[in-house]
Amino acid sequence: MGNFSTPTTPSENSRGGSPQAPSHRERDETYWGVIVALSDRWRVIICKDEIQFILQKRSVPSPNTGTWAGKSYSTTRSGLIAACSDRELLAEASARQALDALPSRIGSKHEQRVGPHSPTQIDSASDELRLTAGNSLLEG
Repeated sequence: MGNFSTPTTPSENSRGGSPQAPSHRERDETYWGVIVALSDRWRVIICKDEIQFILQKRSVPSPNTGTWAGKSYSTTRSGLIAACSDRELLAEASARQALDALPSRIGSKHEQRVGPHSPTQIDSASDELRLTAGNSLLEG
């Protein structure tokens, strides 16, 4: 599995200033739990409690940052894919591949707790979401 559409890093969001620390607020641009950026205004995150996927929309178009707001909440991959499909967000094959790589159901127990800006990786053998430290999202 290769790299998918990954969100910008905190340093890329800094607009020339010093790098921003990963945020624990789901509405922030630099939220640590971003799984995949579907477009400039849509992304999928894992919630701060690690119990659901959230489809979010940015409040204003780029280049303004605005804030991110939840538009759909799901504990299953199929529910998340349906929400994205309903909004016609799966036109790019890489977006669909990233969502297809997610576990069929997200649970409240994980191999380890998530630290700041820990990217998401998938362990397809156990079909469990594993959150680990590293530099790129959804790498296989």
